[in-house]
Amino acid sequence: MDTTIDSSVLRYIAVALGGSLGALARYATVLIAQRLCINSLPIGTLLVNVSGSFVIGLFFRFLMDRTSNLEYVHLFFVVGFLGGYTTFSSYAWETFVLYETQSWLSALINIIMNNTLAIAAVACGMWVASIVF
Repeated sequence: MDTTIDSSVLRYIAVALGGSLGALARYATVLIAQRLCINSLPIGTLLVNVSGSFVIGLFFRFLMDRTSNLEYVHLFFVVGFLGGYTTFSSYAWETFVLYETQSWLSALINIIMNNTLAIAAVACGMWVASIVF
C-alpha cells in the first residue's frame, strides 16, 4: 500500500488549513472590534480588510521578491489564510499591481466595477430573497 500523499492533495490541504484559520481569525477580529468600538460603523470588517491588504502587501514584497519556490506557503497563506480572512486583500493587491504597472485606466475600472457591482449584487440578492422567501 502506497502511503505517500499526491502533491495535488497537499495543495488542497494547504488551502483548506489556511482558509479555516483565516476564517477563524476574521471572526475573532470582528468580535474583538465590535466589543471595543461603540459606533455603528462595521469597524471589524474595515479592520479585516485593511489588515489583510497590509499583510498581502508585506507578503508579496518581502517574501516573494526573495524566494521563488514557496508554492505551499503561498497556497496556505495567500490563497487559504488571507482568502479566508478577507478576499478584499486580493482585490486591493490586484488593483495595486494594475496601478504599479501603469495600467491606470484598468485600475480605475477595477475599483469602480468591484465596488459598484458588489454593492449592486448585495441589493439584488436582498431583492431576490424578499421575493422568493
